[in-house]
Amino acid sequence: MIDHRKVWLIESFSQGSVLNVGCGGLKIPSALNLDLKRNHKPDLVADVSHLPFRSSVFNTAIAFDVIEHLDQPEKFLSEIERVSRTVVVECLNFDSTPENWKTDPTHRFYINNTTFRRLLRNYKIFELNKMLVAVKGRKIVVPKLNFKLWRIKKIASKSIHTK
Repeated sequence: MIDHRKVWLIESFSQGSVLNVGCGGLKIPSALNLDLKRNHKPDLVADVSHLPFRSSVFNTAIAFDVIEHLDQPEKFLSEIERVSRTVVVECLNFDSTPENWKTDPTHRFYINNTTFRRLLRNYKIFELNKMLVAVKGRKIVVPKLNFKLWRIKKIASKSIHTK
């Protein structure tokens, strides 16, 4: 089951053509789901640091739990900003979830409030219960997060496919 916070982000920021960058097992219907690993069965296999698209071809690019796996997150950000008008980047705050950082050997870039804000200084940043979120490219209002969990679980089971 997909995390209810991600469902909310998808519903809030997915407009028009959507690129789901580094999709892993999370497939967003009506989005182009891109990943480097074929075993995730993305719609397109590509390197997130060298996206095979013209500039501004997508309305929105979403990157959930990707940035911490990169040696050069700045190059990745430059690429997703190039191909889309709105960018949404999400990662767990490893200061709040140190076990997540320690147990995944593919993590390369330590994310906490300081590193996230430094890296994404031109973004609007907010936190969703240990999850750091940055949005760039359109005017947003930071949400008042009064989730109705039953509604979100219902939406998640119908609209978002996970492996």
